[in-house]
Amino acid sequence: MAGAIGSIFAARQVVLPVDPPQIPILRQDGKTMTLAVDGKTIAPGILGIFRTDRTGHATLSRPIHTDPVTGATTRRIESTWGASFAGEKAVICEGDVFAGPEAVDPDFVEVLVPGPLGDCPAWQFGPDENPEGTWAIHVHGIRTKRIHALRSVPAMTALGYTSLVVSFRGDGDGPAVPHSASMLGQREWADVAAAIDYAAAHGARKIVLIGWSLGGGVALLAAERTSRRDLLSGLVLVGPALNWKTAIEQGAVEMGLPRQVAILGLVGLRSKLASRLVGLPEPVDFDALDWVREPRAAALGCPILLFHSAGDTTLPMDVSQRFAKLNAPAVEVVETAATAHNTEYNVDPEVFDSTIARWISEHQ
Repeated sequence: MAGAIGSIFAARQVVLPVDPPQIPILRQDGKTMTLAVDGKTIAPGILGIFRTDRTGHATLSRPIHTDPVTGATTRRIESTWGASFAGEKAVICEGDVFAGPEAVDPDFVEVLVPGPLGDCPAWQFGPDENPEGTWAIHVHGIRTKRIHALRSVPAMTALGYTSLVVSFRGDGDGPAVPHSASMLGQREWADVAAAIDYAAAHGARKIVLIGWSLGGGVALLAAERTSRRDLLSGLVLVGPALNWKTAIEQGAVEMGLPRQVAILGLVGLRSKLASRLVGLPEPVDFDALDWVREPRAAALGCPILLFHSAGDTTLPMDVSQRFAKLNAPAVEVVETAATAHNTEYNVDPEVFDSTIARWISEHQ
């Protein structure tokens, strides 16, 4: 009985939403801000932070001073949106350098992508018809929303692509599912496949899928299973989830939990009864979500650009390296400076964007 309860508890930690941590503000003077030490706050690049009530956002510069004792970094406040941070005691820091879609392009439009469970809201940047018929579909990660995938839009806009930043079931914007539980891509891929169909119906003749974290695995599954694979010209993956068994074990380590907890979580998610009690419609098929067992990606027939950092302690880079080796020469890996999970863009946005531009010119 204790093992069954433990497996359910551990499974819940993997697939159910959690509130992001609130990071204390150590100092601020209206021009600079120093935050308590956290994986993202000490990262070398720019930061995006929100007030804890999400009514205000600020973009912070690269570190201008690092405390030699605590490691806390002080940064300039580069831009702000919404309510002031004056008097605030803590912030939410998830890497989102754009406050919202209007910060990328005020002419964006909200569209509805018809999906299997209902309409999935999406932000569209650019017209239905562009001279080359080129579209990019941007897919966010687990426990985040569309805003998390905005960072890859500017690069594609500069290349003349129309961008669709999509939602999917259970993410808080897409169709609701029980407990907002994530299937780790096992069902979410169908909503991204629906976005491919939407783009095709609105003038797309070539489509690049761009997936962040969980969104990387979702994009791969959508590419593998869509009926419009003929339109796919490439994938860009940023710190992708390519093997959930490894990711869950790593997550337990990050939380300071014994490996047994990860094993219990895997058992629970594979179990028909436990997965149902967690809120999932079916057990998780970890083999179907494993992209490092065989060269599945190479069979997609399109090139893949993969950004990852050796500093990622959430989804280890060695899995991405195995994925690239297994699917050579289709996959190009770009290792960024050591940084926290899914902040590869933040390290150097100009290099991130120019790398995509170079890769597009070589492969599209």
